[in-house]
Amino acid sequence: MPTLAMFMDTNHRVAGAYWHWYFLSQPEPFPERVIGANPDFFYETCLVGWGATRIGDFDDEMLAAYRRSWRDPHMIHGSCSDYRAATVDLAGSADINRKIGCPTLVFFSAAGQMAHLFDIPGEWRKRCENVAEASLPGGISSWISIPMRLLTY
Repeated sequence: MPTLAMFMDTNHRVAGAYWHWYFLSQPEPFPERVIGANPDFFYETCLVGWGATRIGDFDDEMLAAYRRSWRDPHMIHGSCSDYRAATVDLAGSADINRKIGCPTLVFFSAAGQMAHLFDIPGEWRKRCENVAEASLPGGISSWISIPMRLLTY
């Protein structure tokens, strides 16, 4: 979802499913300290709470690599900063009504939370001139928007 639409069209269902957008974007050091107190609990809860995944679904080596990464205070800060940066759209922009001209593929999970809460391709058509859409039937709760020209390199 475009960030502006995600924030501006929030209701209790969106806020409940995407609470982390609002938590992680809080001014530092609040989320960093909360997460840093028990990063395994926070991130493992996120891993299993955002989809149909269980901790046991992860290979031991993969999970160990995730844990090493998310225990790093710099990674925690970077993750929070990414969500803080997303709120820049809320401040408005001189070109907010301009459409993106490059061909854009909107790729999403047809059974994911976003697809139940929003018309994902419709929202991107408001922001992009040339939208193609593709979806997977699974329930992954994330979305990806990739300019098509990136796929040709």
